[in-house]
Amino acid sequence: MSEESNEDDKVFPFEEIARFDTLQEARDAGVEDKHLWSVVEGEDDGPSRCWLYGPSHHYVNRIHYVQTAEAHDGKTYYEEIWDVEG
Repeated sequence: MSEESNEDDKVFPFEEIARFDTLQEARDAGVEDKHLWSVVEGEDDGPSRCWLYGPSHHYVNRIHYVQTAEAHDGKTYYEEIWDVEG
């Protein structure tokens, strides 16, 4: 993450309007990039899983894209961690 990242284990606060498998699919639906968040699988030690929400330009370990009504500022990230063992 960049130094400008604002990643303090915050839960993604925005309502998901739509989910897309590809950036092109979102663009074909008329969604502007500033309203798209890439959701990538992050790394976490132990029995937890981690998803990172960030700018739409991320593609490594990308799971999908999420559209929100709120515009992305290009530098904010949100991290969601949950225990997969219950």
